[in-house]
Amino acid sequence: MNTRCVAHFENLPHPLDAQKTQAETAGEKLWTDASSREFIAAEYPWFLDTFDGYDHNIQRADAIRYFVLAHFGGIYIDLDDVSIIPTP
Repeated sequence: MNTRCVAHFENLPHPLDAQKTQAETAGEKLWTDASSREFIAAEYPWFLDTFDGYDHNIQRADAIRYFVLAHFGGIYIDLDDVSIIPTP
């Protein structure tokens, strides 16, 4: 069974607002600043000092994407990307 998970981050528009039909079949997890830090601390403690040391929140948001993908698998699609072919 294939399971799709849509990760989105606080203070950003929901990534599937333009694709509501796909949202109905996808699981979701909201990655807050706190949950992102907890995830890094639990799963990738060797990176925590670097994660905490970033000057800007966007740096942490950029970094967490790669760790989430490495941990759970999948693909990353930016908010300004639109699917022209329905996903199965």
